[in-house]
Amino acid sequence: MRHLHKHLHSLLKSKRGISLSYKMFMWVPRFIYTIVVVATIFWVISSFIMTRTNVYDAESKILASAAYYSGNGFSKSDPDTGRVYTGVIDSESFSTKRLGDLLVNDKPLIVGRFVKKQAAVDYQLGQQPGQAIYTDKDRYERWQPLAQAGGKGEGSKAVYSDVRYAAVLDPATGRTAGYVVETVFIASG
Repeated sequence: MRHLHKHLHSLLKSKRGISLSYKMFMWVPRFIYTIVVVATIFWVISSFIMTRTNVYDAESKILASAAYYSGNGFSKSDPDTGRVYTGVIDSESFSTKRLGDLLVNDKPLIVGRFVKKQAAVDYQLGQQPGQAIYTDKDRYERWQPLAQAGGKGEGSKAVYSDVRYAAVLDPATGRTAGYVVETVFIASG
């Protein structure tokens, strides 16, 4: 026992024992800080790689707005001044051909349907059937059952719908009537 006491006394005098225990003790926070830094770097890199943003809802609203508010869409426009009367639909311009020409560059990503229905119902005549126009009718009819099934994963389809109220101009009489225009876009998920 005396020998051990003598040895500890010599280590304390040389401060070598205190130095070794301090270095060993400082490895604990260094190890924890290293783990935190490595985990943070991994999280930052993986968040940039694995992020997938769904922009189809915004894209469907932009495409619908292009049809409603541009001179190339189906809103009434003055040929002399180029003014577009927003909220007033020209019934001659409300056609599948016009809509297809307007959105021709966006057909592979998203397809849509616009349905024009009377807002005021004459109860003696009943609800009038709506007039539907499509960006691409064949693709819309193929994608609609998949979108209604609500599947997830590769090849899935998602529905983005919107309802707007508009006045429809009859060019023959020059009168307008209130209509509801339902917009349904289907995007490939």
